[in-house]
Amino acid sequence: RLSIAALRVKGKRGFVIESKGKTLEAFVHKSSSFNLKEDILITLTDGLRAIKPYIKHEDILFIEIQNQHLQQWLSGMVEYKDYVEALDSVFEVLETLDCRYRFIFIKDPYAKKVVSQTKLSKEEGNGSSLLDVIKEFEEN
Repeated sequence: RLSIAALRVKGKRGFVIESKGKTLEAFVHKSSSFNLKEDILITLTDGLRAIKPYIKHEDILFIEIQNQHLQQWLSGMVEYKDYVEALDSVFEVLETLDCRYRFIFIKDPYAKKVVSQTKLSKEEGNGSSLLDVIKEFEEN
């Protein structure tokens, strides 16, 4: 599972990669855009690049998206008119993945909880790795 979240109010975006209930990788960045959909698409592209080493041909990748319009655009249910460059980047990365995938709309994806509870490191400036934070979060 790849869970994607962008929190415009908190100025953060991030993703969590899970397999069989175990967190494999997670990351939170400072927002790149004031536009929520654009931030989600940028984060999705980052997450898809990060998940590549974890997937196999027989896997089904479930991708949690917090925006219903984006989920419909990405699933091909509705033709998109905006965000062409960001969507093209997503599809470009998707074409390199050797697995089946499905976009799922979830109003409050798992990544949203993780991103909202994680502070950005000032030393790292615009991002922080979260594996230790998530392990602590899952234990509580």
